[in-house]
Amino acid sequence: MGVPPIASKRYIVMGRVQGVGFRTFVKKIAAREGLSGFVRNDASGSVEVVAAGKGEAIERLEGWLRAGSALAEVEDLTIHEWGSPLEMDGFHIRE
Repeated sequence: MGVPPIASKRYIVMGRVQGVGFRTFVKKIAAREGLSGFVRNDASGSVEVVAAGKGEAIERLEGWLRAGSALAEVEDLTIHEWGSPLEMDGFHIRE
């Protein structure tokens, strides 16, 4: 089956992921991987990540989301396939 050449995914990262620099951590990784999309805090205390780009880059981002940043404690990661590739310019932190 393999990794799709272009993928779009939505992640919900749960745990201690707000107030610990997690959004900045995600943005740096996404930019390094050439992904587009956004990361934002959710009122539930989780962090939402929407990313689009090369399948291999999405998989690497997913690994980092599971591992978390130095101060974060990721307890769970929910993954949703996005129906069609997103057309976004760059990767941004949304408030």
